[in-house]
Amino acid sequence: MQIGYSAKHLRRLSRLGMAALAFGTVSCAPTAGSDQSDPELVQRSEALADSFQAQLENELSTALFAVGPTGAVGVCQSIAPAIAQRLSEQGGVNVRRIARRNRNPANGLPADMERLYAQLEMSPLEGGAPKAVHARLDDRFVNLRAIPMQEKPCSTCHGTDIDPALEGAIVEAYPQDIATGFEPGDLRGAFLIEHSLAD
Repeated sequence: MQIGYSAKHLRRLSRLGMAALAFGTVSCAPTAGSDQSDPELVQRSEALADSFQAQLENELSTALFAVGPTGAVGVCQSIAPAIAQRLSEQGGVNVRRIARRNRNPANGLPADMERLYAQLEMSPLEGGAPKAVHARLDDRFVNLRAIPMQEKPCSTCHGTDIDPALEGAIVEAYPQDIATGFEPGDLRGAFLIEHSLAD
């Protein structure tokens, strides 16, 4: 996952805690390509994406230290969906990760997200932080936050030179994996936050 952003962005993550879960006041990442903007929904989406990112990075860093990259594959496989489900239930929205080149086919790129995702692919970072785009799609308000590829630790499991033993563990856990071969700065995936606008 992404670790190593600007000091400003890391300070922002450290201030999250319960405020993010309760949709407290946090600064929003830059947005672009919006069809319709709803400041409140954007702010709530950014808080959820911040919380997802911070929790996942913490869990993955702990696993890498405790069991190494090979052992961390299983941890990431189980903990990422659990975090997404917990945040979805707490926020009353749909929270998940998606990617064009995904490790888990269940996290593939939905067709109606193609235009927004393509904007993130062109420039995953904006102002030193992961770029975010949002739009209203039918009866949903969606917010996508880029997950840019970082040199460390992302390249360990998603880069161009993966240790053979680790590669074997990845293939065993994810037989359909297509999430390797990334270079630093590439778009690795995105956090997707979907709010229902139905009455």
